[in-house]
Amino acid sequence: MSGFFLLLLFIVTSGTVLGLFKPSIVKLKSRLMVVGIGAPAFIVTFLLWGVFGLSKNSKAMENPEHAISLRMGFEKHKTTPEILRKCERLERLSLRGNQIEELDSSIFLNLTSLQSLDISKNPIKELPIWLLKLPRLKDIRIDDTQIETIDTTLTQKFKISYKDTPYEIALEKYKAENPDSIESFTDFAVRKLSGNEYGYRLEFKETNDEVLYITPVTKEQAQKIGEFLTESNFFIKENSVSVQAKFDHKVKAYAISFVMDESLYKEEMDLIFELFRSEISAKVFDNKETHVLICDQNLVEFRKLTGESTD
Repeated sequence: MSGFFLLLLFIVTSGTVLGLFKPSIVKLKSRLMVVGIGAPAFIVTFLLWGVFGLSKNSKAMENPEHAISLRMGFEKHKTTPEILRKCERLERLSLRGNQIEELDSSIFLNLTSLQSLDISKNPIKELPIWLLKLPRLKDIRIDDTQIETIDTTLTQKFKISYKDTPYEIALEKYKAENPDSIESFTDFAVRKLSGNEYGYRLEFKETNDEVLYITPVTKEQAQKIGEFLTESNFFIKENSVSVQAKFDHKVKAYAISFVMDESLYKEEMDLIFELFRSEISAKVFDNKETHVLICDQNLVEFRKLTGESTD
């Protein structure tokens, strides 16, 4: 039992016995007797807990090769403590409340028995992907750090506590703004930080195709584009196709990007995509100017149809 819970138990018990928390079923004389006995007992228990905990931690520091649990919090460490290189049997480690900005992989990857890691209250900005190499690690606490994103593979494998972090704030904001999005927050965050603005993802499960759309293009408009491409047999089960819809503010026109292998594209395909451009403009965007872009998998354009001329 931690010191905090011992203190809480003492306060609640004392308050009840003294009649501070009503109703109290104990007479005043009996209350004072209980507090008189309980207070010294609590103090002794609390001190023993502290002494035992500190002595246990000190013993572990003296024999790090046999250490199972270590608390190295609030010791002003700026880097991963070197002594951890010797702690191959360590299962629980707390480094909370230090000044560590980056975890040292050369030290941590030697902690093959580590199951629980607490790095809360450190100025750490990234949770490293190499933590996946620790075979027994299960729980990670990163509360009150500067971490903005967490790789999906880490969230899938570990139980991570991330209270009071930029990641938590961004997650709550994302959920509030995109209640219907099927894109995971981690994918969203990575996409934003990498500069690859692909948009929200609308999947057409029957054909395994997708339409990515960026505001001001709406989900309803993306749905219409997907339905049109399905009716036109462009979306078929045999091939998985990605299409992106956005508004190009530079040219003030809607842009529909089709992802294709450039080596497979033939000039005669222009007629098909020009038809798509015209139909989508009429059925989805109220005949507003619409361009079709043929792009590679990174959405790098190699063909453009504007309805006026072919570039």
